[in-house]
Amino acid sequence: MAASPRKDRFPTTARSWIDGQLGRGAEGLAETNHHIMSMYGEPLKAYYNGSSFRSMGEPDDVIASFFADRLGRADFLDHWQASGRKLRHWLIVAFRYFLMEQRATRSLPMERRQVSDTRATAEGNITGGIVDDSARDAEEIFHSEVARSLVRRAMVVAEQQCAADDLHVHWQIWARHTIDGCSFPDLSEEFDRPAVRLKVMSRTVSNRFRQVIRELLAWPGALPHQLDEEIRELMSDLAKGED
Repeated sequence: MAASPRKDRFPTTARSWIDGQLGRGAEGLAETNHHIMSMYGEPLKAYYNGSSFRSMGEPDDVIASFFADRLGRADFLDHWQASGRKLRHWLIVAFRYFLMEQRATRSLPMERRQVSDTRATAEGNITGGIVDDSARDAEEIFHSEVARSLVRRAMVVAEQQCAADDLHVHWQIWARHTIDGCSFPDLSEEFDRPAVRLKVMSRTVSNRFRQVIRELLAWPGALPHQLDEEIRELMSDLAKGED
C-alpha cells in the first residue's frame, strides 16, 4: 500500500519558503508578512520597550505601524533577499531607522541631529548614527527574544513533523528528557522500554529539531558553516537572556 503524501507543513525557512511565497503574488506576500509579524513582533516589542524610543507611543501601535510601513513596501523583502543579510538583522536595523524617522517627523531638535548623521545606504541598512549603551542593551534583548521565538517555533514545527510521521512517542520521550529534565533510566520505567532505546528515539527528535532550527535561521545564500555560527550565536543570545 502506497504511503499517503505528507501534508504541507508550516513554513520554517526564510531561505526557501519565503522565496516560494513571493513568487505567488499578493497571496504569497500576505502569508509571508503574517509569518514575519508572528515571528518577530514580540522581539521587536522587547527591543522597543528597552530602548530610548519607548516614550513614542504604545508598543503594539508602534510595531503595527512599522510592519504596515515596511512590509507595505513592494520592494522591502526584495531588498532583503538581494542584501544576503540575516532577516533578524535586516528587521532590527530597519526598525531603528523607522523609529528615527518617526522622531524626526515630530521635530525634536536632538533627534533631527541624530537622523542627519545617519545615512541610509539601502532599505533597512544604516551606517553612521548614534548607538549608545541603551541601544546596545535593547538590541541584546531583541536578539534574546528572537532566540526564544525561534526555539518556540522550532518546537511546534518539529512536533508537527513527528506527528505526521507517527513519531508521537519519540516526541514525548524527547520532551520529557530535554524539557522536563527526566533521566533515561526514569523514563525507561515510565515508557516500559530500555534506556538505550529511549536514547535513540530521543536522538531522532533532536536531529529533527536541529534541522528545523537551521531552516528557521537560514537566509538567502547562507552557507552551512555560516548557519552553524548563527546557531552558536543564537544559543549565546538565548543564554544571555536567561542570566
